[in-house]
Amino acid sequence: MRPTTAERGRWGPAGPHEAPVDSLAWTQSAASLFAVLAFCLWCSPCRGKMVPPLVLLALGRTWNFADATACRSSEHGFGGVLFLQWRQSHTESHTVVLKRIPDDADAVSHRFCALLCRAVGIAQPRIDVLDLDSEPGRQLRHRVAELTSGATSREESMRNSILESGPFALLMDFLDADSLLPKGGDADVSAADANQPNVAIALGRIAALDMVINNWDRLPLGIAAWRPATDSMFANAPPGNFDNVLATRAEDGTVQEVYAIDTDIKRSCPSSQVSDEELVAELASLFDELLDTHGGVSRATRRLQDGIANQRPGVMLNETTLLLVQQALVEAMDALARLDLTAMHREAMRSHLLSEEPVTEALVARAQQIIEAWQRSRKRAELEWSCPPDGEDVNR
Repeated sequence: MRPTTAERGRWGPAGPHEAPVDSLAWTQSAASLFAVLAFCLWCSPCRGKMVPPLVLLALGRTWNFADATACRSSEHGFGGVLFLQWRQSHTESHTVVLKRIPDDADAVSHRFCALLCRAVGIAQPRIDVLDLDSEPGRQLRHRVAELTSGATSREESMRNSILESGPFALLMDFLDADSLLPKGGDADVSAADANQPNVAIALGRIAALDMVINNWDRLPLGIAAWRPATDSMFANAPPGNFDNVLATRAEDGTVQEVYAIDTDIKRSCPSSQVSDEELVAELASLFDELLDTHGGVSRATRRLQDGIANQRPGVMLNETTLLLVQQALVEAMDALARLDLTAMHREAMRSHLLSEEPVTEALVARAQQIIEAWQRSRKRAELEWSCPPDGEDVNR
């Protein structure tokens, strides 16, 4: 699902100052026309069903797959990914990453999480969902087959797993970035990167979102429910996955922006023995711990410090960084608590032209329970802060 760190390039949003790509350009008039059509379909008796795939494509970007000039693959992760490239000039190109989406629930999950990222200020990939049974979807499969003719049986199997075994494909803009904390990287450089203020704020925001959506495949937050069972396929995997936290760099080598990738609502914990009720209960305790700061760094925040140090020896978050992470995490949780998750889920379904999606509806309900646990912890903490210890007058 993601390339190796050695491949350097990753997927993510294109820079805001990049020139538009003709073959990938937005067609605003067409988008407006199809938006009206989509609204009509939404109000019609066919809502709740997949509507013509041309509309699905028109609500995103228009793609000219015939102009794609190259396709390569990555074998890292489950099923790997495909990199599809358009040549803009002799020296410049535009690349998107193709990833399999197995069902409607996964498609809605990606759209819903994109809305959450935007709401709390987390940089993320620009994504589009393409119906592979549509005419553009067939064009995509045909062009990829042309560009990968002569591929090995393994590469062909990977291509089929992405473009032939599911109804949809996820298209993500390619980002020239690398893991924020690459495995085997220089510990001093990684420590300097991790202790940048903008990085600390990004880590706090990402940690908050990941707890709400149960995204255990990113930061090592020391959550017991996220530990895999000894007999599971993830048994030997270390906690967290730093390949899902990417960084772009300024000319002086400092981290310019932190991006979160592969952001989706996990349907369950790594161990199937952990129930949603147990997950919510553990997070409720963690929230209490997080807010029990006594004016300093909480034990919950130090869990991230320990998790990073265990996975990347020599990389230690300093006290100033931890306080920034903690503040950003609390602020992001408060921001998430102010959101109407049900309305955002409806918006994600509408963007996929569905009126209902029961799997993600249940996952959003679990996320709401986690938010409510945060709100209860917040109220308890505020009450404790407002009460003078041992009957003393706080104003004295």
